[in-house]
Amino acid sequence: MLGPSENRRRPITRILVFRLAVFILFGILLLQLARLQIVRGEDYAERASNNSVLIIDLPAERGIITDRNGVPLVSNVPAYDAVAIPARIPDADRREIIFTLEGILDVPAERLNRLIDEGEEVAGFSPVVLKENLTRDQALTLRSMEPDLRGVTLEVAATRRYLSGELLAPIVGYIGPISAEQYGTEEYAQYGLSDRLGQTGIELEYEDYLRGDNGRRLIEQDAIGRQLRVLREEVPVPGNRVVLSLDYNLQTAASLALSTAMDQYSAPMGSAVVLDTRTGEVLALVSLPSYDANIFSAGITQRQYDDLDNLEVNPGRPLVNHAISDAFPPGSVFKVVTAAAALEFGSATPETRINSPGQMVVRNEFGAEDADQIFRDTFTGTADFSDGLAVSSNVYFYCLVAAQQPGSQFMEPGCPPELQGTGPGNLARMAAEFGLGQTTGIDLPNETPGLAPPGDADDPADPSDDVGNTNPGDGPLTNLSQWFGEISGYTPPEAWLLGNTLQFAIGQNVITTSPIQMATVVAAIANGGQLLEPRLLHEVMGPEGETVIPAHGADVSSNLPVAGENLAEIRQGMLDAVNAEYGTARAAAIPGVQIAGKTGSPQVDEIDPATGRQRTHAWFIGFGPFEDAEIAVAVYVQGGTGSEAAVPVAQAIFSTYFSQTAVGSVSP
Repeated sequence: MLGPSENRRRPITRILVFRLAVFILFGILLLQLARLQIVRGEDYAERASNNSVLIIDLPAERGIITDRNGVPLVSNVPAYDAVAIPARIPDADRREIIFTLEGILDVPAERLNRLIDEGEEVAGFSPVVLKENLTRDQALTLRSMEPDLRGVTLEVAATRRYLSGELLAPIVGYIGPISAEQYGTEEYAQYGLSDRLGQTGIELEYEDYLRGDNGRRLIEQDAIGRQLRVLREEVPVPGNRVVLSLDYNLQTAASLALSTAMDQYSAPMGSAVVLDTRTGEVLALVSLPSYDANIFSAGITQRQYDDLDNLEVNPGRPLVNHAISDAFPPGSVFKVVTAAAALEFGSATPETRINSPGQMVVRNEFGAEDADQIFRDTFTGTADFSDGLAVSSNVYFYCLVAAQQPGSQFMEPGCPPELQGTGPGNLARMAAEFGLGQTTGIDLPNETPGLAPPGDADDPADPSDDVGNTNPGDGPLTNLSQWFGEISGYTPPEAWLLGNTLQFAIGQNVITTSPIQMATVVAAIANGGQLLEPRLLHEVMGPEGETVIPAHGADVSSNLPVAGENLAEIRQGMLDAVNAEYGTARAAAIPGVQIAGKTGSPQVDEIDPATGRQRTHAWFIGFGPFEDAEIAVAVYVQGGTGSEAAVPVAQAIFSTYFSQTAVGSVSP
């Protein structure tokens, strides 16, 4: 048994041993620190100065685009790009690196050198794409040689596959590399030199929703480019899913029917638009000829692009969306606007009867002998208002506008003496109320406003000032003569004469409209007077399925200044055009649903060698059902007549839509 003194010595011994161990360990640490700082200090300082941080952008997965029923229209597929960071390419090795890349990428050394130079001038540490969409062999070779190609790397990116090919290219558009004009501007400040972004169509219009938020990875690397460790990583956030209002099946049917009509009448181009008359949503929008958007995502060559844009190779201009970016004389489909103006601003009533002998002759308006002008009509006989629409009598509509107007004394036969025409200024006013001469606001880029004369801004019931003062206080145009002189380009400028008024009344010579504009016109007539802003966006859903932009009701641009009973009279004339035995649009009828419509066949300044007569283009506008309309349709074919070429296209569209709604596959 230990005594008291031995018990006291034992703890003291343990403390001494512990202190000694701590002293030894501390001494070892001091020696190691001295070795690092004194013995190998220069070595580590050099290594630290040579190490650097590599910032790798982690592109966000681009959002998907679908139709209203969830049918995917695009997908994301991996693509391999050769990317350079100009500031990291050693000057001493640059020439050798470029010639090595020339052999791997099959890109001329001069072009590679220029790309690197341009990238270095803009932002030396930003990645520059040397070549997109490498083949598998190119990608494997570049990956294996990366250690010898300092400043050059293989980057895995995502590119688009457009699943519908040519069917939806004018609408969906395509993505492509950021252009030199875009890079560095305030609008594109968040994009790098190697970024892809929407360049046309929906891809451009909803770029901010589709692109997502890129992440990035910070990697420490040594002097020869070996990656040592990941310092930090920010995870990218995927883009949103954009749901369009389009119905894929209806789009397919409309495209097939339009293509058939174009082939039959040797038409270089055509378009078809289907709107929901209640919401303004676009259910189908076809522009032909089209192009395959995949050639852009795969990397289009300059020659391919030039061929697409060459009128001799492609007279139908496939890169132009003819539904929104082109405007054409509307011909007799414009008569629905003339009808509205006549009922509102003129003295016409549903009972107004006018006789047509088959033509209207303007006698010697120019003050010279043998200067008669003949304006022909396809109808002969007497018609009231709805019949005048149904048979599309030109003489009837000449009188609705020109009766008792300046120059009407030259008309033969004359119009009913009790009839007061609207005059061209009030007709232009009504055209503006229908949105003509203006863009509709559809959510696609490059919409054209078309062409329409300036409207009368004074008392619409007073036609006496129509020609003398049609645009007061609204810019330099003060009358139709000055406007016509400016747009016609004639030297000296030609005055606005009676012949111009007659042409305007039937949608020729002085007015052009796009198919999307005429679709909104007929939708407004069908729904009781609401001029709707057409839209392709149905809703936007987030990456987790959350609602970003909800589906919503109609965006009403304005309400037409047309009385309900007058719109009803116009609808009745359109109903008769399809359902009466004398109507011009009888072929638009389908079993079980009442369709209403109007044809147009504007003449153009071309001679058909087969007939020796002026060529015509084909239009149809219509809606259905007649009661409680659901859809409005506009069809344009650059060849044939409205009854022959455009109406069968519309009939196919109506048939497809109403057969689908019978089983509930087109949801409002």
